[in-house]
Amino acid sequence: MKTRKRRTALVAALAGLLVSSTATASVVTWIPTDSNVNILPTATPISSGTLGFFDNNNTTYDTSGSSYNGSSGYLAVNPAGDTLSFGPTNPVGQTTGTFQVTNAASISTYVTNGPYFTLAYNAGSGFQQPNSVTCNAGSSSCTLTWDVGGSAVGVDLATVEAPSSVPLPAAGWLFLSGLVGLVSVGRHSNKKAAA
Repeated sequence: MKTRKRRTALVAALAGLLVSSTATASVVTWIPTDSNVNILPTATPISSGTLGFFDNNNTTYDTSGSSYNGSSGYLAVNPAGDTLSFGPTNPVGQTTGTFQVTNAASISTYVTNGPYFTLAYNAGSGFQQPNSVTCNAGSSSCTLTWDVGGSAVGVDLATVEAPSSVPLPAAGWLFLSGLVGLVSVGRHSNKKAAA
């Protein structure tokens, strides 16, 4: 009976650890080096689907609501060539640290808490962040590549920030409950052994 309880608690703890590690998404965050970010075509350009600019806080790539109105922090980008202009900062009616971002088609959105953003591509099954990012040493030019369709896009005048983890609270609670179970089973066993 003791072994079964221990095994159940151990399985719960390991399941929590597994869920918390696999459910953590790594998001590549970008920041412009000046007031503009240039999108450049590459040798394997995006020919179909949608390239999207997102507020880095929009980690689920949510495009719901009225697109381009700033409420979802999403902006369609032309992968064949586009310029994203950052500014003005703190627009009227927006919170401090908000930047207005406008593409070459004069459509705008907003990013909050500074000019941090992500780029994602939707080939038809939802937006995904790039599978690989290659930056030229000594310059601020990078190539983003997606496995879907072998599509790539160049990003000029932007630098990569360290990828940030997006923890899922439920996974953390699951892991914590498994640890509590292990501790309680251990204490219960120690009390019986001492008696």
